[in-house]
Amino acid sequence: MTSWRIWSGRWAAVLAGAALAVAPAAARACDGEDEADDHESAEAPQGRDKLQDESSRQAFVKSVEKMGSDEERSRALVTLMADAPISEATGAAILDAASRMQSDRALGRVLSFFHEIQESDLVRGPLAQKYLDAASRLKAPEALARALVQQLHPEAIPDPAVARALELTQRVTTDEGVAKVLREVTDHQNITADVETRVRALAERIHDGDLKERALQRLERAKGGDRHSLFHREFRLPRFAFRFGDEGRAVPPVPPMASVPPVPPMPPMAPVPPLPPMAPMAPLPPAPPAPPSAGVPVPRDGEVTINGRTHTLTPEERETIRESARKIREQARQMQEQIRDQMREMRRRLRDDLHRRGEREDIDGNDFDIDLDLND
Repeated sequence: MTSWRIWSGRWAAVLAGAALAVAPAAARACDGEDEADDHESAEAPQGRDKLQDESSRQAFVKSVEKMGSDEERSRALVTLMADAPISEATGAAILDAASRMQSDRALGRVLSFFHEIQESDLVRGPLAQKYLDAASRLKAPEALARALVQQLHPEAIPDPAVARALELTQRVTTDEGVAKVLREVTDHQNITADVETRVRALAERIHDGDLKERALQRLERAKGGDRHSLFHREFRLPRFAFRFGDEGRAVPPVPPMASVPPVPPMPPMAPVPPLPPMAPMAPLPPAPPAPPSAGVPVPRDGEVTINGRTHTLTPEERETIRESARKIREQARQMQEQIRDQMREMRRRLRDDLHRRGEREDIDGNDFDIDLDLND
C-alpha cells in the first residue's frame, strides 16, 4: 500500500469515532436526518478493542442487518470499516450484508468506502468477485458504472474479475459510462484475448464516434505495452478517507452578498485640440567614411588581408576567384529557376483545388515570383 493510504483508514476513523462519541447530537444535526437510538449505538460501537477479533466483527455485522433502513445499515457498515481492522472474512460478511440492500445510494456508499480503507486490496484480490456480485445489485446504470470504475482503477485485478466487470458493463446505457469503464480496463488491466474481444464488442456499442475511436486506440496502445502515451491516461489525485459522517453530505449554499450600488458613469472628457504641424527636419549630412582601424592595413585592388597580413594576388589566383564567383552565380540562377518552377506548380495545384471546391480563384501569379540580385 502507498503511504497516503495509511492515513486513509484508521486515523481518520479514530477522529470520527471520537467526534461521534463526544457529541452524537451534533453529528446527527450535521447529517440532517432523524437517527434512531439503535443507529447511534451502531455507528459508534462500544469498546473498539472488542472488534479486534473476528467473532466480534461477525456478530456486529449480524446485528447491523436487524436495523430498519438501508441507510442505517450502510452507515453502520462504513463505521465498522473505519473503526476496525477488516479481514477477508469480515469483508465478505460486509459485502453479503450490503448486497441485500435495495437502495443504490446505501449500497454504493459501502462499495465506495471499500476503496478508501487500508485493506482496499481485498476487493482487488480475494474479494473481487464478491464485490462485483454486490455491484450487480445496483439498479441505476450510472451507479453501476461508478462502482466498476472504482474497482478497475488504479491497480490490476484478477483476469476473471475483469471479464465479469466487462460483462456487467453491458448494462451501462450511456456512451460516457461505457467509455470510462473501458478506459480503466485498457489503462490498468491485463489485456488477454478474452478481454480484448469483450472490449471491442463494448466499443462497438458506443454511438459517439470520437469516444469509440479513442477507446479502440487505447486498446491498441495497451496491447503494445504503451500505457503512458499522451492523451492516454488522465491525472488523478489519490482518494482520501477523512470521513466525519455522511460522505455525501451537501455543502450549505453561500449566502448572497449585499447589494452594491451601481458605479456612476464617468463624465465625458473634453476634446483634445489637435497638435500643430511639425516643421520639416533638415536632411542629415552624409556620414564621413570610417577611418581604418589602427594597426589593420586596408587592402588595395588586387590584395587580400589574411590574419592581419596583406598579400598580393597573382593573376592565376585572381582568375581562380573570378571563376569561383561565376560558378556561384550560376548555381544561384539554377536554384532561382527551380524555386520558380516549384512555385508555379504549387499555384497551379492551389488554383485547381479552389476551382474544384467552387471557391474564389484570386491568385496573382506575380505573388510567387522571386528576384535574386545576381549582378557581378
